[in-house]
Amino acid sequence: MDYAKFAIILWIIATIIIAIVGKKAFFKIFGLPKNKILKVDLRAYLFCTGILGAAISLGITFIIKSLS
Repeated sequence: MDYAKFAIILWIIATIIIAIVGKKAFFKIFGLPKNKILKVDLRAYLFCTGILGAAISLGITFIIKSLS
């Protein structure tokens, strides 16, 4: 099993799920209006979701690797 490809695919999936689920909460916490999104806000949001997705995918990949 190629764990690098598995981690990258899992990272993409986790990032998309976190971005969709956490969008409303992110804008509510920082007090941003939903209809006015700045590029800087969107980049920061996508950066945060990417890091969270990477952490989750690495954890799951290490667990699967250690079990096999």
